[in-house]
Amino acid sequence: MNKEKNDKLGIILPRGSYTHHKGNKEYNPHIHVTYTNYGCLLTVSSRVLLEKDKLPEITADNIDSFPSIIERATNIYLSVKDILNAQLYWLDICLDTTNDTGLSTKDFISILREKAYQKTMKNEIIVGFDKDKGFECSLTVKSSCKTVKDSLAIYAKIPEIKSNKYHEPNYYNNFSDDFLINNADLIRFERRLQSAANIKKAFHLEHLSIVTLYDIFNSSRNVVADMDMPCTNMLYEFLERTPKENRHGALFINPLTKQSPKEIKRAWNTAKRKAGIENFRFHDLRHTVATRLVNAGVPLPTVKKVMTHSDIATTMRYVHTPEEELFKAMEVLNSCNKGIIQNG
Repeated sequence: MNKEKNDKLGIILPRGSYTHHKGNKEYNPHIHVTYTNYGCLLTVSSRVLLEKDKLPEITADNIDSFPSIIERATNIYLSVKDILNAQLYWLDICLDTTNDTGLSTKDFISILREKAYQKTMKNEIIVGFDKDKGFECSLTVKSSCKTVKDSLAIYAKIPEIKSNKYHEPNYYNNFSDDFLINNADLIRFERRLQSAANIKKAFHLEHLSIVTLYDIFNSSRNVVADMDMPCTNMLYEFLERTPKENRHGALFINPLTKQSPKEIKRAWNTAKRKAGIENFRFHDLRHTVATRLVNAGVPLPTVKKVMTHSDIATTMRYVHTPEEELFKAMEVLNSCNKGIIQNG
């Protein structure tokens, strides 16, 4: 996976911290300013930096172009230093990646969401997913702070959007047919952090009174892309046998195409047939992992981390306890009760 990027930022500008002048403005749909008694709230999307066949992102290198773009759209003059040191109240983190895990797109995206939730606010509840939006789908998440939406973009759907003039045609027309062909498997996952508390928690910056874009650029923390997990000795030994020069990119390569497989249905069905197994999905292996760990006595909080779940209730849905384990539990409880009665 690639390192995540900044897709949109919102900063708080107290009165007196910026210069505002009169004059004509140049409308820009990707810049929005709200004036308050305190000062103003300014949000800027990476789409102000459109380049042909390039996915927009906000980086430390291109922030230099922001002052002139912001001034033309709002008549507010800010220096680069002003932008970097202003308090953040909104940050969209995006990750451009491809699914070379062998999982279905749905399961792969589910893991990205789970990783994002763990890094932000607690008590988050999924309240809906807009599946019918085509190119950009939004997952609505309600937290103790605010209801937010994670968005998902599958670039293979851009031609469909362009033909229907679905949304922001100027943006989608920015991509050539060659780009779409070469990036048909690309997925952009976006995590929206709509409060200073969310941003602090996501980047482990709770010790700071305010968080700035400067702090984010200097952070090594990945909100979505940190998916490193310990592995079993068996898997480690397998990986150790892989030549060092091949230890990059996809783990499993199709020997005929020399590319990562698009899907594994055929190989999976072949493996099931040889093993004499029916009615077993690839995703069911996660249920097997959770059940085996719990039956072996691994604490549920640890199993939750292994499964990359944000809520232990989700982990419980993956655990299937056989009936004999329930009887063993009753025997343990019976022994405890006997000891208490005898000592009493």
